[in-house]
Amino acid sequence: MPNWCVNQIHIDGPDSVAIIELMTQPKPLLHQQASRAAAKLFLAGVGGLLKTTYPMTFERG
Repeated sequence: MPNWCVNQIHIDGPDSVAIIELMTQPKPLLHQQASRAAAKLFLAGVGGLLKTTYPMTFERG
């Protein structure tokens, strides 16, 4: 059984420096980005900034 705590990634080739920088730079988690985007869309919709391109009506069914 392989030792899972010693796994390593070896990257080589012309783009190796760019790939290593991308993997090692700190970045926000995806769920944080999604939460922020959802909050912005909600606030924009409530504030009336988002409008449909043609008139629409919604009925409760």
